[in-house]
Amino acid sequence: MARPARIDQLEEKGRATVETAVDAHVDNQHRLSKNPSAAEKADLDRLLRKFVADFE
Repeated sequence: MARPARIDQLEEKGRATVETAVDAHVDNQHRLSKNPSAAEKADLDRLLRKFVADFE
């Protein structure tokens, strides 16, 4: 069975690709979290916790 790659086993090009993807993901998360109010974020947090609990 193949083992998943670890970040410390990647070559420079692979490491750069991962870093680019992570940076884009973080930027997107910041963009998405700007507009909702604190109450809306709390509602979303509550709903997501309930949703995720069904998978645990």
